[in-house]
Amino acid sequence: MRSDAGIVFSVAQGELQRREESLPGAVLDLCARNGQLVVLTSAKGAWTLRRREGNDWIAETSIDAGGGFGTLHCTVHDVTVVTPNRVFLIRDGRTKAVMLSRPLPGALASSLHVEVDRLFVGLNRGEFGGGLLRVDLRTGRVAAVDRKANELCGGPLNSDCDPVHGVAAEPWKPGCVVAAIGLVHMMSHGRLVEICGDDVRTLLSRPYKTGTSGGRIGRDDFVTVAFFGVARSGAELLAAGVDGLYRVSAQGAEREPLPAFKDVGGIKVSFEAPGVVLVLTEVNARKSLSGSVPLVVSRD
Repeated sequence: MRSDAGIVFSVAQGELQRREESLPGAVLDLCARNGQLVVLTSAKGAWTLRRREGNDWIAETSIDAGGGFGTLHCTVHDVTVVTPNRVFLIRDGRTKAVMLSRPLPGALASSLHVEVDRLFVGLNRGEFGGGLLRVDLRTGRVAAVDRKANELCGGPLNSDCDPVHGVAAEPWKPGCVVAAIGLVHMMSHGRLVEICGDDVRTLLSRPYKTGTSGGRIGRDDFVTVAFFGVARSGAELLAAGVDGLYRVSAQGAEREPLPAFKDVGGIKVSFEAPGVVLVLTEVNARKSLSGSVPLVVSRD
């Protein structure tokens, strides 16, 4: 786990204290490549990609990004470094830079996913929406993935109203991805959305009942379960909703209650749910009234 200050902490199942990792510089982001942790560090303006071997952090390559934000996405073989104006594709020590057709709003980027030659960037603007961007990694073209309807906040993916917190490959539909939409601001609003090329549709939407009225804005379907993360685990998707953990497959979706969280050095974490690790975070409270929400991390 990474803090806003660029410090990396680790928590192991069964341990009572967290560990702080010692790295040369602040960590901009981290991800797992083929079971091995990779971080992007910044020291005196220089960016370095490093991998963890035992207790050491081995420098792999330097990135000349020219400043701004830096975020990572890992697959089994590749590391993708996303910056405001360029995307760096790294494999086997070789780096390819792709210039973007327009800058990415780094302060809003909440999630990344690479599917073949497409990069999906989820955006979170809290009560002001967010939406999803798609980058063609062959050409650098940046386009919005938006499906609005004529009513207020209508459509399965509306950038004016829908913060996107996670994107994952859909196991039973190769080439398709699923985005997690969630907002709790006076009331709960969200869904899981399927994106297959230019086709966008709602995959899962559930009513959300609370003990308060929650308010209405003229839409019968607006008070729905907010989703704050999604990850692939084998043949199913695991999505963290405000009311539980959803296991989604080609046959449908089942909800189970969120497990108990343990406080480990100030970090609330759970290893109880099969296939995933859950971590509570309050970072989303900067943009909405959501309070603590679960991050979902696949063990795959």
